[in-house]
Amino acid sequence: TSKLFFKVSPTIKLKKIIQTFAKKMDVDSKSYVYFFDGERIHESNTPLQLEIQDGDSIEAKLTTHGG
Repeated sequence: TSKLFFKVSPTIKLKKIIQTFAKKMDVDSKSYVYFFDGERIHESNTPLQLEIQDGDSIEAKLTTHGG
């Protein structure tokens, strides 16, 4: 399990955070789904909208395809 820490404005779109995560981890951001407090989040959300506080975590889970 890897952890990255970000200091961001409460009004920044999560798309920016997701893109930075993908670049630092050298992965495709579309290969993951993102969750905060068990709820899926979207790139258009902001920390303010989701009531994300200092020290909170966003989970990135690898998507599975096929079946």
